[in-house]
Amino acid sequence: MARVLKTLTGDYFIPTAMTWCEIGLVVGSVDGKVLYFKKDLESGGICQLSDCARLYTHKYAVSSVCYVNGRVYSCSIDGKLMVYYEQKAEEINTVTDPYFITSNNGFVYVGNLDGVLYKIEPLTQSIVETAKIFDEPIVCVDFYPGYDKGLALCSKKLVIFDANSLEKIKTLNLTTDECTSMMITKDCYTCLVTAVDGTIRVIDLVSFKEVGCKFLDIGELNGITNFDDVSRYLVVSSQGKACIFNSSLMIKESSIKVCKTYLKSVVTNPDNLQIAVAGGEKSITILDKG
Repeated sequence: MARVLKTLTGDYFIPTAMTWCEIGLVVGSVDGKVLYFKKDLESGGICQLSDCARLYTHKYAVSSVCYVNGRVYSCSIDGKLMVYYEQKAEEINTVTDPYFITSNNGFVYVGNLDGVLYKIEPLTQSIVETAKIFDEPIVCVDFYPGYDKGLALCSKKLVIFDANSLEKIKTLNLTTDECTSMMITKDCYTCLVTAVDGTIRVIDLVSFKEVGCKFLDIGELNGITNFDDVSRYLVVSSQGKACIFNSSLMIKESSIKVCKTYLKSVVTNPDNLQIAVAGGEKSITILDKG
């Protein structure tokens, strides 16, 4: 069962995207701010609101953030991809209409609104590879742990691609109208996909087929992250609920009401498995195992 460990509140931001990293928790906001909360080492790495610092600001809402080799990256609906390092922010103007950003093996991967995937070398900010994956926005990208393969998700399709060349390997049409997020399980055998119809779809990555579906009854599902090191995952929803889903047993174990509005962003701290969740309120809630 998940429990609320701490709630960070403030009148100056509504979170839209988050990522844990060595400096703490990096947050993008609805008004374009990119901030971070420093780690409080004395209390096990919990972020403290008093240690919040603003790095830079986009013109409009931040859609995604990531951290690679001491650099903070963010993309916004203002159509800009930004990087912050050495106390300054710069625009990477070689990428158009960025929407989702993540990292793998020291490289930055950016999915844009036209379904194009970019692979960027952080030190030079140069594009290493680019590929047309979909004809619509890329909403999520994840990578097989220990393998040179990744998954890209749009509203109705899932694609396996080569992480080096970005070449498409396989495409799967999903049996739902609007997917929102996904993640590859630690054993690399399955992928879990969330959707606005309130279901989690289970994809077998060996046969690359949809093999399971579970309705969680907590509203639209907006995000998923790992809850433990085995087979339990935390899913957040449009009803402000966080639900634990057991992928081995295909059951909803428990859920808690975190906020009065929706939850949109969820991310796990790999160091201590604390989970940050946020959505339509001016707050970030830190969860852990109860």
